[in-house]
Amino acid sequence: MYRIATETNGIMAYEKDMWMHWTSEYVSEFTSAYTIYAANVKVSGKGSVDLPDIVSPCSTIYCYYTVSMTIQDHGPIDTFQSAKLTWQNTTENTSGYLDDANNYLLSSKGTLYAITDMNLEPLTYSMKLAYAYSDSREEALQIRVYARE
Repeated sequence: MYRIATETNGIMAYEKDMWMHWTSEYVSEFTSAYTIYAANVKVSGKGSVDLPDIVSPCSTIYCYYTVSMTIQDHGPIDTFQSAKLTWQNTTENTSGYLDDANNYLLSSKGTLYAITDMNLEPLTYSMKLAYAYSDSREEALQIRVYARE
């Protein structure tokens, strides 16, 4: 199932039953009409990777998006240590991030990170992922950004 979700730009999270009602809100195909960014990245050990740029289709000063990112391609959490997804536009000096500090689902101990306050101007942003895992087994991560309107 996870492989199929990855190949079709979907998203799949492993979660405890008691958290599924919260997690489903951030698997945003259910609540948001448009996927504006989909990246699949394979990682292992510790490091960072530059991801494809994100171009905001926003036609106003700011638009708000939901970001969802898997942190392991299997459950339960075992080798995951940390992850930080950042986006930045150097021309306007605007940026943001998703990590443990602002993840809405941190308490769930599941495999999904999510926030709903990605604010982007109608610009191009570079994307980068820093990560750490306790072993060298490859993890296939899914990163998705959804438009709310």
